[in-house]
Amino acid sequence: MNSIVSSLLSKLTKLQILAITLIGVVWLAVVASLEITSQFNQEKNIVEQKSQAIAQQMQLEQKRTETLLNGLSEFYTSQTVKSLPAFREFAKGLLTNNSQNYTIGLAEIISRARKNEVETQQRNMGYESFEISNSELFTEQTGNKLYAFLAITSIIPLDPQRSIYLSEDLFSIPQMVTKFTDSIEDNEPQTLLLTEVRSNTLYKITFKPIYLNSPKLLNHEQRLKQTRGIVFILQPVVKGIETKINHFFSPEKMLITLNATDPSTNSEGPKIHILQESHQQKTFIDEWLNTKTTSKFPILSNIHGPTIEFVRPWLMNNINLTKLLQSLLLGFISYIVFAFTILWLTRYTQSLRQTQTRLSQLLSTSQDAVIITNDLGYIIDWNPEAEKIFGYLKEEAIGQHLVSLIFDKTSQPLVIDETLSQKTLSKIFRDSLKLKALEGKANRTEINLIDRAHNPITAELTISLMNVKSRTEISLFIKDITYQRQTEEAITKMAYFDALTQLENRVYFKQSVETRMKESPDETMALLFMDLDGFKQVNDTLGHSVGDELLKVVGKRIQSALRSHDQTNHICRFGGDEFVIMLSQIDENNASQISLRLLNQIERTMKIDNDELQISASIGIAFYPEHGEDVDTLLRHADTAMYRSKELGKNTYSIYHESMEADLAQRILIEKHLRTAIQNKEFFLLYQPQINLQSGKVVGVEALIRWNNPILGFVPPDKFIPIAEESNLILRIGEWVAQECIKQLSEWKGTRFDSLHIAMNVSSVQFENPHFLSFVNKLMQNANVHNHLLEIELTERTVMNNVTENIARFNKIRANGFGLSVDDFGTGYSSLSYLKKFPLSVLKIDKSFVDGIPQEEEDISIATAILNLAHSLKMRVVAEGIETKEQLEYLKELNCDFGQGYYISHPLAIIELERWFHTNDCYFHAFPLKEELHVQ
Repeated sequence: MNSIVSSLLSKLTKLQILAITLIGVVWLAVVASLEITSQFNQEKNIVEQKSQAIAQQMQLEQKRTETLLNGLSEFYTSQTVKSLPAFREFAKGLLTNNSQNYTIGLAEIISRARKNEVETQQRNMGYESFEISNSELFTEQTGNKLYAFLAITSIIPLDPQRSIYLSEDLFSIPQMVTKFTDSIEDNEPQTLLLTEVRSNTLYKITFKPIYLNSPKLLNHEQRLKQTRGIVFILQPVVKGIETKINHFFSPEKMLITLNATDPSTNSEGPKIHILQESHQQKTFIDEWLNTKTTSKFPILSNIHGPTIEFVRPWLMNNINLTKLLQSLLLGFISYIVFAFTILWLTRYTQSLRQTQTRLSQLLSTSQDAVIITNDLGYIIDWNPEAEKIFGYLKEEAIGQHLVSLIFDKTSQPLVIDETLSQKTLSKIFRDSLKLKALEGKANRTEINLIDRAHNPITAELTISLMNVKSRTEISLFIKDITYQRQTEEAITKMAYFDALTQLENRVYFKQSVETRMKESPDETMALLFMDLDGFKQVNDTLGHSVGDELLKVVGKRIQSALRSHDQTNHICRFGGDEFVIMLSQIDENNASQISLRLLNQIERTMKIDNDELQISASIGIAFYPEHGEDVDTLLRHADTAMYRSKELGKNTYSIYHESMEADLAQRILIEKHLRTAIQNKEFFLLYQPQINLQSGKVVGVEALIRWNNPILGFVPPDKFIPIAEESNLILRIGEWVAQECIKQLSEWKGTRFDSLHIAMNVSSVQFENPHFLSFVNKLMQNANVHNHLLEIELTERTVMNNVTENIARFNKIRANGFGLSVDDFGTGYSSLSYLKKFPLSVLKIDKSFVDGIPQEEEDISIATAILNLAHSLKMRVVAEGIETKEQLEYLKELNCDFGQGYYISHPLAIIELERWFHTNDCYFHAFPLKEELHVQ
């Protein structure tokens, strides 16, 4: 036995011996802790049992007190003549040694009217200082202003300590009134806790009413009428409790503290805390073992009443050291036996493990697929991970040739099947794995394999040669890195390709073009910068999800249009709705043809969900090296050319020219000054009168915005309005125009011009803003101007953009009472089928059709058609750009409703306009007026 133990110990390292020792210490600490806990629980049970015994004794004592009170009450009630001396003698006879701390008393109900009489009687009996009052002997006393007095008239035994209770009004204690009422109703004793102010001592007063006649023969109402007072017993609480605790527990010093909580504010009443102190100085172990045994029991028999909390510290001197040492000895012996058993089993298990071969251990634990073949490539062993990766069970794989089982056939020069000879398969095996180059060293390579379902697997293959029993075996450690490679590819794609369109992103595009420039500096290249027209409206009206789908379609159409250039081009989503294309080996003619093909492809109608969309694009072209020798310069110049396409009306392309830089600089300068134009009060309005062509009477005016910048001078609207629309500054400008027009209508109220309307031009950006109508409505309400005096004027292009949504907007505008007119009608692509659905009030014939009247038949035909169409749809027509008397007369003959133009009046400032009104009496006198119009 000793030799076995010595052998086991000799094989242990210092670290293992230290670990065994530490575990043993922990084990003994656990044993000690369990033994101490057991002793503590035993002590706790004893404390709880003795506490219950104390509680039972207190309940018995309470019963004796109540029995004594019942006797006193019956004695006093049964007296024919209620004699105080007889009562005192009877009460003295009831007192025993056990009740020496009792104070027996009699308190009588005395009406306020009899107060002086009773006080005189008591003084005559020898109580010279007898005066019914509240002396605040108890903290619970508050005062008695509502009830008769319940005055103490007799105390037994009557000594100096107890005489202070005489003449005290017990009804000055609010709870006494309640308890007194309950006692009469139940005809049972009641108990109340009081705290004496003088000594801060807790007292228990138990009382029962006394009556004129026996209460057993009386009902509740009769008892109320015949109640004379109470007999009571007053006794200290703490001293009695301390006596009982010393009786049940070994005499040790007790700390008894009273938490004098006001019973009127605390439903549980006062609490007594009893702490048993240790006689010895506390040690560190005592501090660690500072556990307390606690027990609670009621002061009164009612368990819901105040409680006593008994706290007993459990320290080092409470521990039974004999039992503790016995437990530690048993624990030590059991640990030694257990430890040596485990050591022996461990050594035995290790011995068994050492008998296993290294190959078996490798196969069962490796997280890689481990395949062992002979030198010809036939499988000898196949581990569980290989089963998982390739889908073949071990039984199916062993004996098969590795090449025919899992090699990727598509990557081999020969078609691999069962007909190949063993020599050929072995050659493929050796060549693919490059076994000749190993020379006894492990080699790592990446190879394409397949699983049972012919799914491709990218594998990291580690090869090593082993000599087993004079035979060469080849170990293949295979790690499936397919997901890793796919992840790397996805990360690369995320880094260099746009997630939405799968086109190149800006970073990859710039790197690719820069690389191409370095590799082929003499090669001609073209950069096409393309921006979609109206894409923002699609996002704003149909939502970003539709906008994203539109960008995907555009990306595919660009790829389709450039399919013949797949090997040489780069297509990039540059950002938002911008695309950049690099075309190599291309001249200006080919770049123009490709741009037209791109524009045609993009302009075709797109159906996304239930929406049919038609957008266009603007393209700018810059050539390398003619327009720049680096990517950033080419992009900047192509972007400049793209803006020229926007200015030319969009849906076209432009080739960069140096003059465009100046135009772009001018555009940027205009936009810069536009941002502060309202703040600097640079805008002003001119008003052009509109007349009734039949009568000549002025019916309204069109408000026209003008801009005078201190640096740029007068900037025409057709130059700054498009820039304002593209930069969204048109929203602020439109708000300013609306405020000025409505302000002018408000100023005309109550004048001879208050029937004139103002036609206000509204851009498409402003019109499609969801807050536009509510903003105008609120301005009109604040100005207290009728809505029909304001006419909202839109271009034909705005009207026909997003037709379905515009119909709802038009109906809302008309429902609010505003006029609604279409400017430049006939220049766009209005659909008659939609026009009849629009609740328009006015159509305006564009100046381009008025210019040829009355000479050009085509213009006359167009004007006539517009008039007939408008009148058939109950709309009125305004002819714009009337510049000659002949045009005016002819339009009058065509029954055109209204007209405006330079022949009638140039646009005027408001002061000049009102002067023109006064001069012409609000009529245009260039042709004979109807006779009735001269009558004023």
